[in-house]
Amino acid sequence: MRLLDRHVAYYYLMSLLLIGSFFIGIFMVVDFITNYADFERHPLGPLRAAGLWYLYTLPSLVTVLYPVLILGGGMLAITSLMRGNQLVACMSAGVHIWRLIAAMPIITVALVSLLYFEMEYYRPYADEKLKEHELSDKDIRNQYFFDVKGSDGVEFWVEAYYRASRKVEHLYVYKIREGGSLDAEIYAREAVWNARREGGSWNLSGGYEFQFDENGDRISARSFDEWNDFTLGNVTPKDLSDQRSTLEQSLSELIETGTPEARFELGVKLSSPLNSLALFLIGVAILLRTRSKSYFASTLICISVAGIFYLLVLFCQSLGRQDIIPANIAIWGPIGTFLLAGGFLWTRLPT
Repeated sequence: MRLLDRHVAYYYLMSLLLIGSFFIGIFMVVDFITNYADFERHPLGPLRAAGLWYLYTLPSLVTVLYPVLILGGGMLAITSLMRGNQLVACMSAGVHIWRLIAAMPIITVALVSLLYFEMEYYRPYADEKLKEHELSDKDIRNQYFFDVKGSDGVEFWVEAYYRASRKVEHLYVYKIREGGSLDAEIYAREAVWNARREGGSWNLSGGYEFQFDENGDRISARSFDEWNDFTLGNVTPKDLSDQRSTLEQSLSELIETGTPEARFELGVKLSSPLNSLALFLIGVAILLRTRSKSYFASTLICISVAGIFYLLVLFCQSLGRQDIIPANIAIWGPIGTFLLAGGFLWTRLPT
């Protein structure tokens, strides 16, 4: 590695460390204060229980933040180099912009590859260690944006689940016929688990129910303020609390069942690490084209790019789960669009 590559890599890695420390630090402080009572009741004591919990769960948090960290780190590093006129000096000496920042895409690809390692190997290991220390059942982790397959062709799509209170925010329930057509769609603004009923049930509030015929046409609709003792699909809090599967498990499920849902979820797992690369390519390319030296401008670009990307991803995946658009387009369309757009912008960078 040449001196130039080491210099750019240093700026990039330090930017990643700075942004990562900021977000993780805020998360740990807020999370520890919020859940101190749970840690205090643990036999190991609050400090040791919290230390073990964060030791085994923070790597998973980092991988969740990967796209934002890589995008923000890349843009912070480029802005810092621009503010010192280092890029301008090198380009004036005849060094192409691609050669100047070649170390950054290489490091990004290496970091993205670590996501697969984390999902396949570290995450199952961490779960086992948490169980060993009796921490796996602690209600101190919330989950966002996932779906669960229940019985009788019922699928739960959850926007947010809070383990401590066993509460779901923005629940979508889809009932699928044997032929694959949509039979019913139910939405609830909130769903709370009722353990007092034998076998348990959900109490839904603030929602609607749509019924469809075999052709997909809506035949009835109703709204409700409350819907108690909801048991469709037999989905329990335990089903919602254990949503982390490896690629191997997802592939095995696809081989065993062959269902479109299993194929869709496997595609989502395969594609998710590429989100970081897509955001990095287009975000850094936009910043290089604008040649902005303002940290405020780079932050604004970072937030805008990440916001548009994730809105597009969630929108397409929602349409794909409802069979409105093909699954491959729903999964790979947003990533492919941003990768192509980023690649195009990189070919148009000023020299």
